[in-house]
Amino acid sequence: AIAFENHDHAYKRTFRLVDNVPNPIGTLYVGDGCMGVESRVPPNPQPIPSDKAYLVRLQGRSFYFAVNVTASEYHVDAVDTSDSVFDSFGHFY
Repeated sequence: AIAFENHDHAYKRTFRLVDNVPNPIGTLYVGDGCMGVESRVPPNPQPIPSDKAYLVRLQGRSFYFAVNVTASEYHVDAVDTSDSVFDSFGHFY
């Protein structure tokens, strides 16, 4: 499963989680965009703080998600305001 979130005004992607513990069959959380507002973290990829060890990626960047879903998989590209893909991920069912 995948969950799209917002609020933190930064790009984030978590590990797949079950009860806040990495698990390959867990839910992937992505999002927290900042399109049109200032990011709450610096623009370059950031070291993950120890209190946020559930994160794979954290970056202050305006972006949108380009999502492709088929009967057997989904694929997501995170695309910035220059139309550059800066993160990609997906999952087969």
